[in-house]
Amino acid sequence: MRFEGICESCKKSFVGVERPERKYKRQMYCSSSCYYKTRKGVRIASGTEFKKGLVPWNKGKVHSIETRRKISLAHKGKPKPWLRGENSPLWKGESTKAKRDLRLSPEGRRWRMEVLARDDFRCRICGKRGGALHADHIMPFALFPELRLDLKNGRTLCVKCHRGTSTYGKLSKEVAQKLLNNTSIGDLIPEVVVGLV
Repeated sequence: MRFEGICESCKKSFVGVERPERKYKRQMYCSSSCYYKTRKGVRIASGTEFKKGLVPWNKGKVHSIETRRKISLAHKGKPKPWLRGENSPLWKGESTKAKRDLRLSPEGRRWRMEVLARDDFRCRICGKRGGALHADHIMPFALFPELRLDLKNGRTLCVKCHRGTSTYGKLSKEVAQKLLNNTSIGDLIPEVVVGLV
């Protein structure tokens, strides 16, 4: 049933529809925009919101030194299997620490400097001299531990050319498998040939 009413927001007259099944039987606003203008600043679910002026029970509370010591002792020596090994968010493989130690060792640094000096601090692919240079392992560091400090397995590359190689960063499983199976390396990784020349 239709009726004529006056909007409570803009005070204009409008024709509305009576709906007996609803809580409010008659329409009070001419449009939804008028309805939302009156609702501005009104909280819809005030029971679930954080109330203004309410202070959390633990704000400003600090454990005493004695309590902190007790908590620390309670946790010491207890394993945390959910953060160990492969479950750890910092996990990077079985021998990450050993690899890092080798790269930062005097031998690893010496290998890097000897590779850069041998190539006259020039990128072996584009010929750029100086700047940000990487001493790249031609045969990947992770797969060939016996070649890690071999000068013949090193080449100087600029950052851009190094990122363009197929052995940069994490190796794909296919490339790693082919390298380990000793397939024709020149076919697999064409830029290796440049490094070996």
